[in-house]
Amino acid sequence: VAQQRGDLAGALNHLKAAQTLDPRNIQLQETIIRASLQLKRTFAARKDAESLLAVDPANTVGNLTMATLAETPEVREKYLRRCLQNRSSPFYDAVLNNLAYDLTRMKRYAEAVPMADEAVNLRPSSDKYHHTLAEAYKGLGQYDKAMEQILLASTIDPHDPNHKLVQGEILIAQGDNKAGNDLIVKALPNLTGEWRDRALKILKR
Repeated sequence: VAQQRGDLAGALNHLKAAQTLDPRNIQLQETIIRASLQLKRTFAARKDAESLLAVDPANTVGNLTMATLAETPEVREKYLRRCLQNRSSPFYDAVLNNLAYDLTRMKRYAEAVPMADEAVNLRPSSDKYHHTLAEAYKGLGQYDKAMEQILLASTIDPHDPNHKLVQGEILIAQGDNKAGNDLIVKALPNLTGEWRDRALKILKR
């Protein structure tokens, strides 16, 4: 009832009270962790996830929570790989994509490609998945394949400036500096965070 009223904090208190009566209820523990994350109570979410993983090491919610709260790609990789053990999980394709993306950040492109490719095959409608596969192919120097994937990403979501940035990077790698720089300049006003930093670094060369 509290959750239906939009009182997530109240709902969480009710869930914790129920947990004292049924402490071994895995589904209840998972719901509590999700609620804590929604409320940005990261310390509680981490503590509950660690407790859950102590009794169920392959639990998807527990491992995803630890991956979400991890501060480095290397730590995230450990927990995401555990999630891959459960192919029937509704999060399986997202786990594949997230792990592939982290691998590209660690420049482990050859490992990233098959995971990103599987994610794309499972959900071809996701622009984010095509983007990750494009990044992996770009890292391997397979620019034609990278361009094919980033164009698919842009077709699905033509308003995402990050796709334009990567397309520009690929054009530059293929030797078309003018077209690449022009595309990045157009995307720049809408880029934020590390994406903007990445674009500025290219344009300053």
